Amino acid sequence: MHLHPGALPPPLAARLADEALAAAESAWAKTAEWLSLREQKPPVIHVHAEVAAYRAVEKQYGGGGVPIESLGRLEAQEAHVLMWPTLSAKALEIVGLPSPTSQAIVQRAAQLSAAQYAPAAVKDPWLAEVFGYGVLETIVNPDHKFGLEPAYDTRRSFYFQLLEERQPPLLKTMVLDYAVPKTRREHDDEEERKCTMAQMMATTGAGWAKKLLAKTTRKVTARVDTRFAAIESVLGTDWVKTESLFSKMGQNVRPVWKENLPMTTVRGNRLMMVGNDDHTASFHAVQLPKKGADYTLRGTFELQPCGDDSFRLQLDWDEKSMIGVFFLPGKFQVKRWAVGGDWEMLKEGNAPIVAKKPFEAAVEVGKTQIRVLVGGVEAGTWACGERGMHGRWLMAVNDCVVFIENLHIEYSTAKK
Repeated sequence: MHLHPGALPPPLAARLADEALAAAESAWAKTAEWLSLREQKPPVIHVHAEVAAYRAVEKQYGGGGVPIESLGRLEAQEAHVLMWPTLSAKALEIVGLPSPTSQAIVQRAAQLSAAQYAPAAVKDPWLAEVFGYGVLETIVNPDHKFGLEPAYDTRRSFYFQLLEERQPPLLKTMVLDYAVPKTRREHDDEEERKCTMAQMMATTGAGWAKKLLAKTTRKVTARVDTRFAAIESVLGTDWVKTESLFSKMGQNVRPVWKENLPMTTVRGNRLMMVGNDDHTASFHAVQLPKKGADYTLRGTFELQPCGDDSFRLQLDWDEKSMIGVFFLPGKFQVKRWAVGGDWEMLKEGNAPIVAKKPFEAAVEVGKTQIRVLVGGVEAGTWACGERGMHGRWLMAVNDCVVFIENLHIEYSTAKK
């Protein structure tokens, strides 16, 4: 494990290097368990703290036209990972190694081990990448619970959207898609398909990974043959049965959150979220508020100062504008944002919010106004005017670390 620290303070860099190594070791432990490995030659993983340094490496090794945050060179037994999102040293002292970085390390470490174990995974990296998602999710969300971590839910968003549109995908079509992604959206969709494939294979039993990566006894001449042979070794040759299994799994796809930009991760029984001055971390609720119903957004939060020291609940995003309710030490603010503009102050007032201390906050949305409550006590109100207030709602933060517990929506028929 090589951390390229850039301008990071040496003690912080040493801590982050240790956490990066721990992430890789967690992947290797799971890989050794699943594949019954003994000793392997250690692969090399480089973690780059500076974006420019990582992008130079990505360009050197012919990364695709779509910039991504990690790359694996399976035959060379080497991977490069960008420390992402870019956070201040003060934020990193609180957060540690960013979760998108640690999860990318887990995936790449698992892929490199799979490539050592199975030459077919070098020939068709898709096999190693499916295996990598299986390892990752067994570590971060082994029970496959929705609503636990936005990143997990987001990895099912393409599937959920197709189901919502009554266009259930065919697994065979997904498997045959060798197109190189031309946009980040296409790349993310492809990654989500690999993740879904790993979850489905894992339902067949503990030996799925060995079967996927085993040397086939069938005669194969093309990449499509290699992939089909690997898949059928796990799922069988009856594709009607396989498609039925895939469809049944889809019936349980119920994401609660969709991550817009990282990072949000699980810490104990809470979510931890952080962004920076130019990079808004956010996730939104998949389900819109019920039309015509009064509702309340509620949760328990804790602010850890490292920059602007505020977070916000954003309401009624209608693709043109939205309302933000900001919470910061000693006060709340209600602001409006419209495409092409900046936040416009609508209301400000005092609130009993203290940094580094948990507090309950709620935003009650009624027919004519919203009420902001902190600790169960009203801090202020704002008249909604003509806004319907039933567009998408989300959680967002910039240069601040916020811990979140039990964030949810409640409904009431009471008039506000």
